[in-house]
Order: sequence, then C-alpha cells, then structure tokens
Amino acid sequence: MKEIEYDTPTQKRAGNPWEEDDARSRGSRRAPTVRTFRADVEELIQEKGTTRTQIVMAEAARREERGQSRLLHEEDDSHLGRAIFLLVLMFAFVLGIGAYVLIGAKISIPFISDKSVQKETPITTDTINILITDSPREQIVADLSIAFGKTSLPQDEVREVSFTVKDPNGSIRTATTNELLTALALKTPPKELLRSLGNTPLYGIYSKEKLTGYIQIPSRSYPNTFSGMLLWEPSMWQDLTPVLDPWYNRKNIKNLMDRPFKDEHIGNIDVRVLRDVEGKTVIAYAFVDKKILIMSNSTDTLIALTTKLTQQ
Repeated sequence: MKEIEYDTPTQKRAGNPWEEDDARSRGSRRAPTVRTFRADVEELIQEKGTTRTQIVMAEAARREERGQSRLLHEEDDSHLGRAIFLLVLMFAFVLGIGAYVLIGAKISIPFISDKSVQKETPITTDTINILITDSPREQIVADLSIAFGKTSLPQDEVREVSFTVKDPNGSIRTATTNELLTALALKTPPKELLRSLGNTPLYGIYSKEKLTGYIQIPSRSYPNTFSGMLLWEPSMWQDLTPVLDPWYNRKNIKNLMDRPFKDEHIGNIDVRVLRDVEGKTVIAYAFVDKKILIMSNSTDTLIALTTKLTQQ
C-alpha cells in the first residue's frame, strides 16, 4: 500500500514540546520548492536585467507563432469596440426617426396620380349599333351599359347609338320612334304622345363632367307632345331611368315611385325635372323652339344640347 506524503511537522519527545522535528515519518520525502511565473520574472529582472516590457513582447511573439491572439485584452478591446459601434448606430437610428417625426410632416411630397401613369383611353366617336328586334328590355339596357363602358369622349362631344330592327325579309333598318320607345319602356307610352312625335329619334351619349344619355325626338305638335309627356310622367321613372343612366343604382329606382316632376327654369329654358331623395337629377326634359323634345338624366346636358340646337 502506497503511503501518502504529507508535510505535517512532528513534535520532539524531549526538550521543547512545540519545536518542530526535521525528521519525517518513514517513507516520506521533503516536497520540492514550487517555481512560479512571477518568481521567474523577478529572477530575470534581477539577474539578467530583462525589463517587463521585453518579457511581455516575447510572450506576445510566442503566442503569435502558435496562432493565438497576441494579448488577451485585445479580444476584450475588440468586443468593446463592437459594442460602442452598435450603440452609436442605434443612437443614429433613433435620432433619424425623431427628425422625421418632427420635420417630415412639414415636407410636402408630390402626389402621383394613377391617371398620369396609365395610358390615355383612345377616343371613341363611331356609332354603336344595337339590334332591338326580339331583344328583351333588360338585354337592351345591358347593351347600353356596355356602350357607356366602351365610350371615351372629349368634353361636349357626342357618340350616337343607333337602334335597329330586322324586317321579316331580313333587312336591317333604323327603328322608328314608336318601335324605340316601346322597346325601351316597361309599358307602352301613351298613344297621344307617340302620335305627336316624328319618326327620326336620336339616342346619344354626351360627355360633360361625366357620360350622360339623352333622347332627342322631333315634335309634330307641341301641345299634344307636351300633354302626352304629362300623361307619361307617372310611369316615366321606371321606363326611362335605366335607359338614360344604365349605371344608376337599381335599388334606388323604387324610391322614385311617388316623387313628382317639377317645373324649373334653368338657363332661360323651362324644364320638367324629376329628382331623387338626394336631390340628384334622374330625368329632365325640355323643348327646343317647341319643335324638338330632349330627354336626359342631367340638366347640364339638357341645357348644353338645347343651347347648341338653338344656335344652329
């Protein structure tokens, strides 16, 4: 069994009982003196005149040969530098946000409209043909809605819509006033009115602030035409509203049932006007020199066309 070495001093049996005995137990030996790095450094400084700076430089060179960092505190300095850099970066970011909040709102940024980026819609002035023979009214209104969607006009310009019918022999011709109004209305207009009108109706899409529809028909007898229009007014709201404005909300048409037409004097012209609950013009009609009847869904369109025809 191997004895464990220890340095505990033994007491002498005679003499001073507390005096240490140089002898050790059998089997033990005196431990050699431990050399430390600090002691070696002091020895080099005293005996060989080596300075601390030279020792540090030699140790740095040795670490560099082994591929280690020259000095441990360099890594600490590197981490400290990174931390300082991140703090400066965060401070600059916060400062930039604060500057934007304080003065960014005062800087006016020009608004770029989508219309300026999009291509201009080509102008469409060619006549649109709609066949009304054997076509239900809803189909005709749908065709008018498509025609509005495919129309692009300069201000105060007109695009004509030609309604045609097919004769029994297969030939195509322009619809008469009686055929047109009968096809467009839910119920046939008063006979007194139809007898007083000429047979060359015109439906047009007029460009003002927006696209509006209008019907222009010559009158052969102003008194009979006027009285016939008064007879038609109670049902005109449902007959002509979707025809003159195919994009009018169908849900709001029923709200027009009990709303009366009113006489208005607009632009030196006497006009009969039907407005909805919001005050928007739904149907307006007037006479030009008592010879031409014009119906539209816009008083502006009505006045512009009446003025143009009067000047002609």
